[in-house]
Amino acid sequence: MRWLSWLPEGVLRWLMGRQLGSLMPAKTAETALLHAMFQELLRHHLTKADILSSLWRTIDFCALKFAPQDLADWPGQVLLALADDDPGTPEATRAALKALYPEARLHLFYGTGHVTSVLKEAEYQAVIGEFLHGQLS
Repeated sequence: MRWLSWLPEGVLRWLMGRQLGSLMPAKTAETALLHAMFQELLRHHLTKADILSSLWRTIDFCALKFAPQDLADWPGQVLLALADDDPGTPEATRAALKALYPEARLHLFYGTGHVTSVLKEAEYQAVIGEFLHGQLS
């Protein structure tokens, strides 16, 4: 991370674009707006400080260690809403999440990659709504 702070903003944007761009679905008529919004955000809105902050949050999250017993006294429930083809959560990662939260309710989306909430917005919101409704009942 130290050397990244020395890089110019344009280089950081390019690096972030390559990294996050790999999580984007193929560009089609259905995803063209999503791609345009990603490019707009990347090229015109994210600052160097935004990019470095995002990277630091990722590093901090990855440094934390969780275990199933961490939630032993928590009365709530967990929902895992995952996609079968998300490059950000490949099969090994999905299996690790299921092992970490063995009591979690799992909903697996198909063919939505890393942008389930955009490509299947109504279904995504319905799954979360049903889960929350069950929590509040």
